Amino acid sequence: MSEFDTITARLGDIGAKTLFFVCGSMKSGNTWLQILLDPHPEIICGGEGHFTDKLAPILQDAVNQYGRYIGWKNAQKIGGLDGYPRLGQTELIYLIRTTILLLFNAQTGGKAVAAIGEKTPDSIMAMPLLDLVFPEARFIHLVRDGCDCAASGWFHNQRMTPDWQEKNFPTLESYAAATATATATATEWAHEQRLAASFTEARPERCLTLRYEDLVDAPAGTFATALDFLGVDHDPATVAACHGRGAFASLSGGRAAGEENRGSFFRKGVAGDWRNHFSAEANSAFIREAGLWLAHFGYPE
Repeated sequence: MSEFDTITARLGDIGAKTLFFVCGSMKSGNTWLQILLDPHPEIICGGEGHFTDKLAPILQDAVNQYGRYIGWKNAQKIGGLDGYPRLGQTELIYLIRTTILLLFNAQTGGKAVAAIGEKTPDSIMAMPLLDLVFPEARFIHLVRDGCDCAASGWFHNQRMTPDWQEKNFPTLESYAAATATATATATEWAHEQRLAASFTEARPERCLTLRYEDLVDAPAGTFATALDFLGVDHDPATVAACHGRGAFASLSGGRAAGEENRGSFFRKGVAGDWRNHFSAEANSAFIREAGLWLAHFGYPE
């Protein structure tokens, strides 16, 4: 058996496992959920692969460019011969699937697991494409109060791109809701929740929606629900071991939840912090743009 035959067989094995994707609006806790899942002995969960927003368009462009060239050659009817076939939509989907399976294979590092997952927050905008490529895959939609997403996003930008932040959004209010540009924060969050809800409600057996706030308030039970959904062991000892690795104190270097460090990716680790930073005007503007979906997921005004 050649090396390529071995890889082909391995990809068949990878494709037969439980494959899943974690997605949600930015700053919803996607990284935290990944960190909780990855230590599980039956799971590999990596991120971020950016399959739908980066990989798929590149493969689509390659197929299109090749097709245009072959079409040009075929039009010449060299020697009166029939033209060469071109790749169609089915072949493109197969290319995307195979490439992702190759990446999943590399992601496992040879570890024998039952479930392989990846988290890219942006995938919340392209769940139907992932479903087309992997019609058997499972999806975990992580949702967080949009106001908290905005507050966390503002502090994240302040840490990562302070010059850009100062130029464009010098205050949290300007970022979250005070201007027409910033109101897009609420509009975008609401749009993403609408897309995710429509997708998950149509596939209840393969989709799970988790709230960040429930992971904070009832971590063991909420996390066990995710493990049960993936069909892996969720006994109390396993849940506790995973949570120990992903506890805020472990990730923050010993800080307790609520003890803020604005220089850390794991800044504060609490729910509802937006109330400490939003003005009444910012809150009203956010509710005006996203109130329907805040209520849908049980977030009080």
